[in-house]
Amino acid sequence: MSYYDSTATGYSELHYTEQMHKLRLIRDNVRIKSGVRILDIGCGPCWSSELFENVTGIDPCAELLKLSKNKNVRVARAEELPFADGSFDLLLCVSAIHHFDCDAALSEMKRVGTSGARFVITVLKKAKKCSSIIKRIKSEFVVENEIDEEKDIILVCH
Repeated sequence: MSYYDSTATGYSELHYTEQMHKLRLIRDNVRIKSGVRILDIGCGPCWSSELFENVTGIDPCAELLKLSKNKNVRVARAEELPFADGSFDLLLCVSAIHHFDCDAALSEMKRVGTSGARFVITVLKKAKKCSSIIKRIKSEFVVENEIDEEKDIILVCH
């Protein structure tokens, strides 16, 4: 049993307010057109669907996905996204990339993004590999905006 499986029952109490704050910052700082297809990678309970339309969420923890009000979620890993090339217009990854094989996850994100896709990736400042993850993201994408949030660096990229 993973950490997230064992803490799923209290996950909302621990993380909802903080994660919704980050998602609101994204909503308020990223122009998102109506009708875009959004993939939330490492979505947990997929709270992004409370603020955005047309969200598909993936997370490796089935117990967290059971908490989601969004029924368009599935168990999957960021390193092996179960979608066709060019499936999404906007990809979100909020406070989760430090759990992934960064190179494989970024490669998969690029693969499932459309040619004009935007990527919003937040990196937890206290993550051991924070600076190397940010450096890797900046080597793969053009950063449009960098928001220094209290606990995360939010990178808006294309």
